[in-house]
Amino acid sequence: MEILQSVIVNQKTKRDFQFNASFGPYVKFLKNRMASSSGMRAKFYSYLVHKFEKYPELLVPFRHEILNASHRELLNLVQMSVLPLTSVLDDSPLALAFMQPETFVHYTDSFKKLVVDEKIDFATSKDEYNLLRYFQKHILERYYKRWPDNVQHFFKKAYNAELNTTRHFKIKIDSRFTEVTVSGQLPDYKPDWHELLYLPEAEYFASLGQFPFASFCIEGFLVLQVEDVSEQAAINQLNNAIVNMHSFGIEATLKKVQESMGELLHDSKIKMGITPFFSLNDEVVYDETFTSKPILLHLNGEDVKNRISRKDVVELFAGGHRPFIYSKVDAHLRKHHPFLNGLEEQGINSYMAFPIKTREALLGIFELASSEAGIITEASIEHIQLAFPIIADVFHFMIRLFNSRIEKVVKEKFTSLQPSVEWKFNKVAWEYIKTISDQHPGQLDNIVFKEVHPLYGSVDIRNSSVERNSACMLDCQAQLTCTAELLREIAGKISLPLLEGLEYKCKTFLSRITNELSVENELKVNDFFHAELEPLLHYLTQRHPQVEIPVNNYFDSTEMETGFFHKQRRAYQQSVQLLNDNMVLFFENEVHKLQELYPFYFEKFRTDGLEYNIYIGPSIVPGQPYNSIHLKNLRLWQITSMAQVAILNHQLEKHLPIPLQTTQIILVYSTPIDISFRKDERRFDVEGSYNIKYEVIKKRIDKAKIQDTMERLSKPDCIAIVFNNQKDMDAYREHIEFLQDKGVLKNEVENLVLEDLQGISGLMAIRLGINYPVSNEA
Repeated sequence: MEILQSVIVNQKTKRDFQFNASFGPYVKFLKNRMASSSGMRAKFYSYLVHKFEKYPELLVPFRHEILNASHRELLNLVQMSVLPLTSVLDDSPLALAFMQPETFVHYTDSFKKLVVDEKIDFATSKDEYNLLRYFQKHILERYYKRWPDNVQHFFKKAYNAELNTTRHFKIKIDSRFTEVTVSGQLPDYKPDWHELLYLPEAEYFASLGQFPFASFCIEGFLVLQVEDVSEQAAINQLNNAIVNMHSFGIEATLKKVQESMGELLHDSKIKMGITPFFSLNDEVVYDETFTSKPILLHLNGEDVKNRISRKDVVELFAGGHRPFIYSKVDAHLRKHHPFLNGLEEQGINSYMAFPIKTREALLGIFELASSEAGIITEASIEHIQLAFPIIADVFHFMIRLFNSRIEKVVKEKFTSLQPSVEWKFNKVAWEYIKTISDQHPGQLDNIVFKEVHPLYGSVDIRNSSVERNSACMLDCQAQLTCTAELLREIAGKISLPLLEGLEYKCKTFLSRITNELSVENELKVNDFFHAELEPLLHYLTQRHPQVEIPVNNYFDSTEMETGFFHKQRRAYQQSVQLLNDNMVLFFENEVHKLQELYPFYFEKFRTDGLEYNIYIGPSIVPGQPYNSIHLKNLRLWQITSMAQVAILNHQLEKHLPIPLQTTQIILVYSTPIDISFRKDERRFDVEGSYNIKYEVIKKRIDKAKIQDTMERLSKPDCIAIVFNNQKDMDAYREHIEFLQDKGVLKNEVENLVLEDLQGISGLMAIRLGINYPVSNEA
């Protein structure tokens, strides 16, 4: 037993609360027990009282400085009386404490080892907070007969910078040897005092004046018992991190897991690696976004000189291999296991790789490493054994999240099902599931949305067929020219009359496709290359090695991805791809923002350009009140977005391998229609013969011409808006005037009548010029 006098003073406690050191309440407690006891117990109490009464200066409030070595026997007797007879002295981290100033007047060896030697500070703001709240409850119980709760302990988190450890302690307080006295009249009880107890730390200190601490004084000493609950606290922290993974996110969760591992192994600087293995089409893959930085695992490339390859890890651990545990990574060990050189590079001297598995599969690898040798050993497994099921939950969560991401991409990018209509599919699916039985196979109801407002838009690449044909023609001309040259070169080395005949055929084809490549000629040219020329060239290289180099160079030029003979077609495809990607990204971002205002169904189709359908109405989202303002907002957006995408395409034009222009068309159809989901085609379509007219107009307006002219309605640098009665157009008129005033559209408006289409007559249109921003480039 030692006496430790801490000189650190909690300022708030000193100002607002009075605690007088005294053994008087302890002696009173003994006398009460003596009166109700008999035999040896009563004699023991009498003996203690007799010993303390020899020091009357200790039975009244005193300054703690008067305690000295001569009082050691008394303090030992106190300890004997407060500890149960079954307690082992060294296993009981116990201290006698005065609270003002904070002084451990006596403590056991186990307390010294756990608290004093670890340099645990008991005079932090958090300690003040816990003690003041404890004494406030103490006063409420003794004077106001209020019992806020029965909690007689608090928890303390302590970080030791010198030892680089974080510990958690449960502090039990025994206040039986204290007395509370009141100065003057007892203050009236206020309900706010109870609420004060449960305020957060900062608010509690700010509200201290609400409780009359100055009216009370506590005399005596406290008995503090300390229990190290670091392991349980770390497990709880780990559990909380896993429970809140959806809120925290992967990065924050992994950080919490690493902190917990450090606390379990008493090394706050411990490194952790979590590498989940995802199964995709029966192949193990990994995703870096779900991986904390691997320590020794090598996930990319072939050079695994100083790492363990992912393939080897999967094979080893999937086959039941025990964990890798290297408690001391030294030169001798690295010599026999070269892959451990990767640890030396990172300054790691102890390491573990542990497989996280289920009965069915290997979920991934959990790694721990420390710069200190001997930190990670076989015994470490026992310390973190309770954590492994929780770690497995992390892997399961990551795998579910990975699968969800794959599913989300498939749903968003490859299917037409969207959140705005998914509720209906879920409802129909549930009704279907409820009707399934052994006797009844069940039947799926049709998915129909009635009276929705359709909005259609199309951005088409101008003259795409002409541009594609031109690119094919130029490539064919290039290949025919080079083929003729190759045949002449081979004829100079080999005597074969057929070569001259094939050269003549090349020249004949060239004369036919000088200005245009017809479908018939394209088929004939391709048949010539594949059926006549290629077999001959392969034959010649086998029989005549002297022609192998020029022939191989020729075949290199025929490669689709890199060959010279496909250069123009690649340039065309790249130009179309860049325009389409530009438009898809633009509309996806726009629709995402619009859906937050009011959900609607949106589908797009990529051709040589992009088309989209929008359906909006109360049947799409029955849970939200529908207002015509949502439709009005989408109509304004239609014109604005068409102008914006035309501007983006215009800016992109100069960066395209082949300059391409786009045309923009909007179809106005004010009559609500019904749409249903076609199970066979897995897409929505109009429902009912009356609504078919809308689909017919959509499919044919891109070829529409202006009446009594040969001019196409669609025109670069313009937006064409098609309608079949003036009332429909009036819905867009104010939006057009607004955008003209903003300078988005030109002031000139072309009012047009369209030629009759097959099965459709009476269509009208207006055409609006787009104002392109002036370029700042020279």
